[in-house]
Amino acid sequence: MAMRMRVPLGLGAGLLTLLLVWALVLGWWQANDVQPGARDLALYLLLLPLALLGGYGLLRGFIGHLQAPSAPAAQALGPARDPGVPSREDRLSLSLLGAALASAPGRSADAVLDALAAGHRPGLDPVLRDEAGFPIYTARVADLDPAAFTAQSANAGLPPAFREGEARRALALLAGILPELLDQAGEHLGPRPEGARLRLHWLVPARWATAHHPDLARWLAGLLPARLPTVIELHPVVAEADGLQALDRLVLAAGDAAGNPDLLLLCAADSHVGETSVADWQARGRLFGPARPAGQVPGEGAVALLLASGPGPLRISRTSLGEAAAPPPAGRGVGATVAGLLGQRLAAWGAPAEDMQALVADGDHRQPGVAELMQALGSLLDDRDPAELCLRLGTACGTPGAAGDLLTVAVAAARARPGSGPVACLSNQHPHRRAVLLVGHTPTTSPQPDAPQGSSVTAQSSKS
Repeated sequence: MAMRMRVPLGLGAGLLTLLLVWALVLGWWQANDVQPGARDLALYLLLLPLALLGGYGLLRGFIGHLQAPSAPAAQALGPARDPGVPSREDRLSLSLLGAALASAPGRSADAVLDALAAGHRPGLDPVLRDEAGFPIYTARVADLDPAAFTAQSANAGLPPAFREGEARRALALLAGILPELLDQAGEHLGPRPEGARLRLHWLVPARWATAHHPDLARWLAGLLPARLPTVIELHPVVAEADGLQALDRLVLAAGDAAGNPDLLLLCAADSHVGETSVADWQARGRLFGPARPAGQVPGEGAVALLLASGPGPLRISRTSLGEAAAPPPAGRGVGATVAGLLGQRLAAWGAPAEDMQALVADGDHRQPGVAELMQALGSLLDDRDPAELCLRLGTACGTPGAAGDLLTVAVAAARARPGSGPVACLSNQHPHRRAVLLVGHTPTTSPQPDAPQGSSVTAQSSKS
């Protein structure tokens, strides 16, 4: 019925347009005593009405395209699967035995949570300036003493590139958080079978030359307790989400080899609080400031996670990875990728979206990331306010580079409550890459861990 009505309405509109144009043109000719020729008759009485009708049709089609429902904004990496039927690999998990961190808000996850709750933001840096000489905003760890770090004898053998600048700050942050987890690792290894080891995986920034990796591995081995047999492996981190992807490889490898008693320690440290990063970001238009409010705030941090198979206080799920496409017109559909990844993880965990306690993201103040979070959660939740669930670490911690997405795991572990649903961790700092995993007390499976394969650098501690 609607189609039958649409045709006569279109014909009527076309006829009305034709008559109106003819009346205006003929009236103008008559008022000005114009004697039109054959060319004038064809141009003004035929082509002009057709041009008006055609332009109207194009404009209407364009507006209809903008109003049409948008296509999915992204595809998840790998083959599509029904989130309602998770595979055995989807349900694999590891136990989180402990976590330690250092960041601008403080040296604990609770300090970060308190800073987010209070709305604390990065402040003007006491040292760094932009090219115009004005102070810039940074998320600097205020109590860090890089000079004291360099003066310690254990650090005398570091290459010159790591005895100054941002690299020195990153190593000093890592050295400050490791002792706590190394002590815990020793306690957990005690009851395990003879031969059990700690496999320490260090995610290093890709901008650190690989030629220095052996020196860094030896430096880290020198920090280990003599009683702790350890294998150290270094893995370059190229971009955001690499940390959660590395964690996923550990979870997957753990499920493929039962009976391995080794513990796993995954750590990362990075700093962009230095003249090198500031100059680079400013040259590329990435630096936050009055002229670029959509820029990024340089940050720094370090994080370490102690992991194992079997029963534990917290579980870490596998990671779902995806690529977000460019936002469609009017910003619609930007949360489709994140919503799909969250749905996949929640289905494997066996929890509805409404049971999710919170979502901890490495994102910051930039509007595209905020809109993505709101739309993703809004599409999954019925009665809860998405804004109340979101914790965006970047608003307090800036951009801490290689440590950013692992910081979400440490903070999520502190946010998780026994007897409640999981806390989601999201990496959405990268323009396109997205990664999601869950942390919580709800058990999934209990795979036995194994050391992951394929490290770029391996060093056996000589202190065993």
